[in-house]
Amino acid sequence: MLLGALAGVGVLLFLLSETVAPVYPEVHAREAMRRAQADSISFVTLGHSHNRAVLFDSLRPDGSGLEGFHLWRSSRDPFETRWAFEQERPKLPYLRAVFVAVAPFAWDNTQIAASARDRRRELYALHPGAGVWHQDVGLRVHARLAPLMRGDHWKGVVYAMAGRPLDFQVESNGWIDDRPRDTVRDAATLDSIAVLTVEAHADVDARAQAADPALCGRAASALAAIPEIAGAAVRVVFYTPPYWPSYGAGLPAASTCDLRGTARTLAATQDHVVYFDDSLHADFVQDAGLFLDADHLNVFGAAQYSALLRDRLADDALARGSLHGDLSAALADP
Repeated sequence: MLLGALAGVGVLLFLLSETVAPVYPEVHAREAMRRAQADSISFVTLGHSHNRAVLFDSLRPDGSGLEGFHLWRSSRDPFETRWAFEQERPKLPYLRAVFVAVAPFAWDNTQIAASARDRRRELYALHPGAGVWHQDVGLRVHARLAPLMRGDHWKGVVYAMAGRPLDFQVESNGWIDDRPRDTVRDAATLDSIAVLTVEAHADVDARAQAADPALCGRAASALAAIPEIAGAAVRVVFYTPPYWPSYGAGLPAASTCDLRGTARTLAATQDHVVYFDDSLHADFVQDAGLFLDADHLNVFGAAQYSALLRDRLADDALARGSLHGDLSAALADP
C-alpha cells in the first residue's frame, strides 16, 4: 500500500517536472526554436565547442537573415554528434550546408567523467523515442529519471513556479554557451593554458582508448556517417579551426586517434565533402587577441575565421544557395 502510494507520488512528480521545467531546459528551448525556424534554416553547425569558431553574421556576406542554426553542444563526442544529426536531419527540409568541427583526438563521453556522461543522458532526454545507442541502457534509464534526480532541475522547477528565469541563455540562432565571447588573453597566458589543455585532452584520449580499443575505428565511422545522413545535395564542411600554436602542435603529438585524417579521406573521396585543416593557420597563430583560450577562438577570431570560410565557399555550387543566395532562392530549390 505504502509502496503504491510512493510510486504514485513519484509519477506525479515526474509529470509535474516534465511540464513545468523540462529536463535540460536549455536544450529543449533550443529545440523549440529549431522547430519554429525549420523552414528558414539552410545551414547548421554540428559537434562540440570548437564550433565557437563559426559566426553566422560573418559567414554571410551581408550579415542579414537567420538561415544558420547552431546544433553543437560543448563536449559532445563524435558518437553523439552523429546520433544527434540523425535525429535532427529529417526536421531540416531546406538544409544546404553542414559545418562540422573536427578535433585532433577522439573520446567517448560514457568512458570519462560523470559530467561528460551528462551529454549522453541529455540526448536521450531530448529524443525519448530514439533507440538505445551503443549499449547505453543505463544512461537511457538515467535520462528518464533525471527530473527526479537532478538538483539543478528541481531548481528549474522552483524558478519556473516563481516566475524567475533560469540561469542560461539560448540565442535565437541556437547558440548555447555561458562563457564570454570577447575574452582576450596574452600569449604567455595562452601558452600556460595550452600546457594544461594538451595534458587534459591527451589523458581523455588515452583513457578512452584504454577502455575501448576499437574507439578510433568507431569514431571514424561516426564521422563518416555525417555526409551520408546529410545527403549528396548538402555541402558537408569538415573543419579544424585555428588553435594557439602550443596546443595545435602539442596535442596531435600526444594523441593516437587524430580524426583529421578521416576528414581528409572523406573530402578526397566524396564530391559533396570538403575539409579545411586550419589548426595552425598562419593568419591566426601569432595573434593572441583572436583566442578565448588555447583551443577556442574568441568573437574576434571567430569573425575573421568565418569570413575566411565564407570566401572559400563563395564559388561553391552546393553551399552558395545557403551562404550567398537569398532566402527565397534557397527555399525554392531545396
